[in-house]
Amino acid sequence: MYCRKQFALLGVALMSAPGMNDDIATATNADILIKILNVPLLSKLGENLKELPLDWRRMVDSTREH
Repeated sequence: MYCRKQFALLGVALMSAPGMNDDIATATNADILIKILNVPLLSKLGENLKELPLDWRRMVDSTREH
């Protein structure tokens, strides 16, 4: 059984792994995604994220049905 519902892509979250900042793929992924996607790119997330950043909360709130 397959789900036939369509889901909208709201955004892409990029997290950096410790020590990977010098990797060429890490350096270019964000640039490529910005060019090919028409959604917000939420980058520079840390490992100790305890709550959603303000941009994320606004994006989630904007998609809720009232």
